[in-house]
Amino acid sequence: MSKLLKSKFLLGVMVVAVLALGAVAVSATKVSAATCSITSTLRLGSTGAEVVCLQQSLGGLTADGKFGPATQAAVIAWQTNENLTADGVFGPRSNAAWMANQGNVGVFPAGCTSAVGYSTTVGGLRCDSGVSNLPPGCQAGDLFSRTSGVSCTALTNLPAGCTSTAGYSPTTGVRCDGTVTPTPTPAGPLAGTDGTIADMNTLSQYSAEEVGAGQKDIKVLGVEIEASKDGDIGINSIKVRFDSNGNAAADSDRIEDYLKSISIWQGGTKVGSADTSEFTKVSTGLYTKVVTLSDSVVRAGATEKFYVSVDAVSNLDSGDIDSDSWTIALDNVRYVDGSGVVTTETAQIPADMDWDAAADGISLTFASFSTAADTELKISTNSTPGSQVIKVSTTNDTNNVTLLKGKFVLDGTSDVWLDELPITLTTTGDSVDALASSITLVLGDKTYTESLGANCTTSCALGTANPVVTFDNLDYTITAGDTVNFTVKVDLNNIEETGVTATDFDAGDTLLASLTATNRAAMVVENSQGDSLTDATERTGSATGLAQAFYATGIQVALVSVTNSAVNKATINDTSDNADVTFVYDVTAFGADIYVDGTVTEDGDGTYADGTGNNFYVTRADTGATAAALTDVTASLTTDADVGSNTTWLVVQGTTERFTLSVNVANTFTNDAANDALQFQTAITSIGWDTTAIAATTNEYTFNLGKFKNVPVTLGELDA
Repeated sequence: MSKLLKSKFLLGVMVVAVLALGAVAVSATKVSAATCSITSTLRLGSTGAEVVCLQQSLGGLTADGKFGPATQAAVIAWQTNENLTADGVFGPRSNAAWMANQGNVGVFPAGCTSAVGYSTTVGGLRCDSGVSNLPPGCQAGDLFSRTSGVSCTALTNLPAGCTSTAGYSPTTGVRCDGTVTPTPTPAGPLAGTDGTIADMNTLSQYSAEEVGAGQKDIKVLGVEIEASKDGDIGINSIKVRFDSNGNAAADSDRIEDYLKSISIWQGGTKVGSADTSEFTKVSTGLYTKVVTLSDSVVRAGATEKFYVSVDAVSNLDSGDIDSDSWTIALDNVRYVDGSGVVTTETAQIPADMDWDAAADGISLTFASFSTAADTELKISTNSTPGSQVIKVSTTNDTNNVTLLKGKFVLDGTSDVWLDELPITLTTTGDSVDALASSITLVLGDKTYTESLGANCTTSCALGTANPVVTFDNLDYTITAGDTVNFTVKVDLNNIEETGVTATDFDAGDTLLASLTATNRAAMVVENSQGDSLTDATERTGSATGLAQAFYATGIQVALVSVTNSAVNKATINDTSDNADVTFVYDVTAFGADIYVDGTVTEDGDGTYADGTGNNFYVTRADTGATAAALTDVTASLTTDADVGSNTTWLVVQGTTERFTLSVNVANTFTNDAANDALQFQTAITSIGWDTTAIAATTNEYTFNLGKFKNVPVTLGELDA
């Protein structure tokens, strides 16, 4: 909206008598009216008809349409008389003052016909000296106007647009009594004098927002405001409107039943706010509020993002929010430019947030906190240790053994407070108490430790009870959108084969920790409003560790590689394809010298037997079925380790030896078309070992062997 106005005007410049070594005679010169208009800012270098209009009105200038130094000097002189910023630029404020002086008489010192230059009759007298305003029809020395009869007493210098000290200027909005109306102070001086709002655009991502009970600073409307390149603008206020027209008949239409307050943000800075108790009720369900802004500036040519956010009441009535539908709109934006002119903008407001009729504007609804927050605390494992052998002692405790690693992922917009977390312990030994003395939870950067024994929900002294230990008083907050890792560790006792359930810790006993679905349901975890998260919808998932086995003496095995050789194709009728599968793995001995069984046994059903050496089995990968022991399978075990008696290999304590197990697999199924392309996979199920070189080893290593299997290989057979 342009702040420059068109007008038929008469610009008068008045000068009171001055004394120069005595009284100086003053004559009155009346400036004739000109029918023309000025709609743009004129400055040094401007040309055209509007410059001609200005030059004719100022008088004493050649009206050539060229805004040169003489015209600039005349404008400066006139601005000085009008108490305007004397910068020689004829902008909106100058135009407003010019219009307000229509009909006044120009009065100049003797020898002057305008306010430019010096008197031609009185040496050294400036033509712009001693300025005052006289009412229409008055000349210097007159007591009363010759046309209206009003007093010719010189008027005080009233602000542009004012004819008395009462009220406000209709052209500039300033108080006519000269006092300052408090207005928001923009952040820093405004550059330029003619800034306007060039454009406004909706930020479409803020639409149909769902506001939950007690939620704060929820953005429900966003708009970009672009300033013109003519100058900075300071945003004084934004008038917002809320409309409940979409509500069901039974829903409350009182805004105080839904909102406590609103705020206006410029980018990430809050620049204004208002309580809903201050809103004006226009009609049922229709509320407006002019929100005054502070330190809000949009620089020339720049675009700033503005947001309206709301704070909801914490006790939303469930009967009001089951079918509610509100809208929010902008009625106007009021801004000031660098010259002090205040404008109320409505034309640039985007159509989708401009309220013209019921239900216009950007939609928003209200819901319970949990619904709006869309909270879900997800539980899962996170790089938890694989099943493995842990070296322990027969004389000392072993501390900080990791049983489980997991994570909490919190979706939604609400933080949650976690105060109790149960963990289940499962053992193959006589009892949990026999294996461990305490359990530790590392949650994010916090550490919590509970002793076992009395802290177990069911007795940790019983081997089959799967006792639960609850970490309480956690007082831990998980921030919305964050992921928090957790680790469960135990301090192990020394191995002691006492034969008593509560204390009997045998070599090979295992222990695992889990956060089960039952544990999850028992957690004490609440959203930021203090409501417990609903199990299976707001708290989901579980985390189960793998069994850790404990030995004071034994082996640890690490896979190096598994490879398939090229398939050997059958060339004779009624024979089969075959392929070699090669496993390479390292065996490390601890606690004593270890003898690895040198025999290899094909395990027909995948269930190994103690004393059978190194077991492997073959499955039908195309069907998932376990293949029975195949007649055309051969295997061998080789190593550079020293040979022990009774077909064993020696691994010296504290050293590692590399072993290679080679298996040749063939398709031995019936010779028919259905068996021409079967898939086979070979896996190691156990590795036999002992502390002496005996023929039938008594220990079978079965841990972390999940990856000890080859990529399935396709084998056919050649029909007769």
